[in-house]
Amino acid sequence: MVTDGFYKQIGSSLRVAREERKMTQGELASVVGLSRTSLTNIELGRQRILVDQLVDLAEALHISVARLIPERPTGISHYESTQLESMPAVTDFLNNLRSHNRTT
Repeated sequence: MVTDGFYKQIGSSLRVAREERKMTQGELASVVGLSRTSLTNIELGRQRILVDQLVDLAEALHISVARLIPERPTGISHYESTQLESMPAVTDFLNNLRSHNRTT
């Protein structure tokens, strides 16, 4: 699927941020109302994450949402990258997050 690499990168960023805060998966999952299994699957990129869940996780980790979203997905083909970039709503959302993060 086009977005597999994208979700794996989000999951990896989430895991790094969680470990920096010295939180277990169970602790973070409890704070945001997810099961530990769901959080594990999100961190592994096997489960899609809703925007409101992403915001809740970032807030619980005291980081910006932009820190969890990759600048450009890696490990995907040029075609797949082009497909992601062709989604104007997603591209606008990500650009707005990044520009907001730079100004705060």
